[in-house]
Amino acid sequence: MKKIRMAFFALATFALLATSTGCGGGAGGGGSDDDDTPVAESGSTGGSGAESGASTGSGSGSGSSESGSGNTSTGSSSGSGTSESGSGNSSSGTGNESTGGSGSGSGSSESGSGNTSSGAGNESTGGSGSGSGSSESGSGNTSSGAGNESTGGSGSGSGSSESGSGNTSSGTGNESTGGTGTGSGSSESGSGNGSAGGCSISASSLTVSETIEGSRVFIKGRTVEIWARWCSDHEVTQSEYERYCSYGGDESPSDTYGIGSNYPAYFVSWYDALVYCNRRSIGEHLTPCYTINNSTNPDDWGSVPTEADETWDAVTCDFTANGYRLPTEVEWEYLARGGNTSNSNQTIYSGSDTIDDVAWYPDNSGGKTHEVKTKAPNALGLYDMSGNVWEFCWDWRSSESRVRRGGTWNHRLCELGNDDRGLLPFRRNFDYGFRVVRSSSN
Repeated sequence: MKKIRMAFFALATFALLATSTGCGGGAGGGGSDDDDTPVAESGSTGGSGAESGASTGSGSGSGSSESGSGNTSTGSSSGSGTSESGSGNSSSGTGNESTGGSGSGSGSSESGSGNTSSGAGNESTGGSGSGSGSSESGSGNTSSGAGNESTGGSGSGSGSSESGSGNTSSGTGNESTGGTGTGSGSSESGSGNGSAGGCSISASSLTVSETIEGSRVFIKGRTVEIWARWCSDHEVTQSEYERYCSYGGDESPSDTYGIGSNYPAYFVSWYDALVYCNRRSIGEHLTPCYTINNSTNPDDWGSVPTEADETWDAVTCDFTANGYRLPTEVEWEYLARGGNTSNSNQTIYSGSDTIDDVAWYPDNSGGKTHEVKTKAPNALGLYDMSGNVWEFCWDWRSSESRVRRGGTWNHRLCELGNDDRGLLPFRRNFDYGFRVVRSSSN
């Protein structure tokens, strides 16, 4: 009996050992129908798969949405993404390929208005590929389109960008670290900056047929000369002045009296105006009008005087030159009266009998200058001939002073026939400015 029990125990032990070392599902053998490889946007390590990316084999995958992407790794595959938005949005579409074989990626993005958008197509680390990006915007946008190629056989990249107006745009096409490739970029814009405006003048020498009431210039029987053929429609602005000159002395435009690119230049003297006119003429390849010390180049004139100076007072003007200059008093008043040299249909102020329509003066200025061309123009389309800042003229008022006309934001003397016409040529003030004319309209 004991032997029987021992034999039974041995048989049971043998059966138990056989069960634990068999060929079911341990470390070896073949696979089953129930594959552990996940079906997802990307796959890894083994076999083959569809629906989206696979590894160490072949497969294809795609994904599209409002911001879509399709990615694969370690094989050959393709991915694409598209994205579109209407307005006020930021969107991106990307298609990426990495590490292996060949592939293509593209991205496109479009926006209506007020958007920042990008479209990119990238290729990296592998055989050959192409990438493109495009971006378009309507107005007021910053947009970019890029197509890049890096680290691989051959490829091409292009970028284009277009904008209507007032936009910053860029288009780039880049190639790096690879066989052969091409890149291109283009940018277009609709409009640029406007140039300074003015009016053409046809009058020349004329004999005044009747005295204009209140005028010290247009007196019956007097023959006057008008050399100007063009006049700026505004007083020289701070941005125009600062392009060629700096402010002398201890003061310059500030918030106290008005500051900005379209505000009239002030804290300038009559002498400063000569320098500006010749420098601007030279800068625009015109013939300068003023000569001091036998030179038309202000760099030869020395520092601008801050007191009366005989050399600067002896300046001469070539009225036949086509450069910029100050108007004579006759020219200034002719322009301020809108070219009307008769005694009928005259206005009290330049362009109107109502001062508030055409002038910045103490009652409406708030104690400072205002941007040019914000009041109504006169009949010739000239602004601020009454008010805002005093305007220099070429003529002597007395043995010490030059003529100023027009009145200012700080004075009520804006009438066309006002008597306050003198200024010391070296003096700078918070309401001294000027406008320019030319003896040529070309």
